[in-house]
Amino acid sequence: MKPRLRPPTVPWKVSPSVPHIGVTQRDVNGSAYVTFIGFFKTAGLDAAADSVAATIPAPEDFVEASDWHGSRHRLVQLEFSNCIRVRQTPAFADTEVVEEEAYDWSLVPSNMREDETAEACVQRIHDLWLSTGACPDPGMYEVEGSLWLAALGHPRDARHFLLLGHDDYLEIIAGSWKWKPGQAVL
Repeated sequence: MKPRLRPPTVPWKVSPSVPHIGVTQRDVNGSAYVTFIGFFKTAGLDAAADSVAATIPAPEDFVEASDWHGSRHRLVQLEFSNCIRVRQTPAFADTEVVEEEAYDWSLVPSNMREDETAEACVQRIHDLWLSTGACPDPGMYEVEGSLWLAALGHPRDARHFLLLGHDDYLEIIAGSWKWKPGQAVL
């Protein structure tokens, strides 16, 4: 049985076209921090901006913002508490960040349905994101049935998280996580 990916309920997506994903190893409190450029889709911002190509510069250091509204691209910081392990791995292939066949994606609603065109799938996901406020496929997942956790002997209260970047991916074994918005980058 393949490990199953469960996306969290968040308003952002790890920007798939921007390779600025970074990790700070554990601090003295046992936390690890991951920072990336997040994409936010909100009805209040110009919908035409979805199709506009823009160059996003390498981000500055993370600066916490009071909220995430007002910009489609901003830094996001994740804090993983009780962090046991972190690993960063280059992309599996030019067309796949991770080996997609190695996972069960059934809980990720962005998969194209049998009777659906690519355009209809994109529209369905867009509508779902706007109607719920949560990104259907944020590029972050909890790995249920994790082989890595099994190899570590299933440490108490540990969970396996996977974040997909552009050129690489991160895996974190930690007890819990939370996120906070940072400054706009575009």
